Amino acid sequence: MLKGGIILKILIVHGPNINLTGTREPDKYGNETIDDINDLIKAEAAGLGMECAVEQSNHEGVIIDMLHAAMGVYDGVIIN
Repeated sequence: MLKGGIILKILIVHGPNINLTGTREPDKYGNETIDDINDLIKAEAAGLGMECAVEQSNHEGVIIDMLHAAMGVYDGVIIN
């Protein structure tokens, strides 16, 4: 949250294969699923007084469309 009560809105974009987290090579990447990770991200954002949306796509063109749609809606984007 910024001074004056302004709430930051952040978009998290997970890219290709992140949807397989927790099932793909769990000995290397762990057992936490994408839903577990998203819950942690949202909780951390809420604790910081921020709004957070999370999206995932395996298609680069869809991710570009997400970024275009985020313009003017979100204060920042994090791509994972």
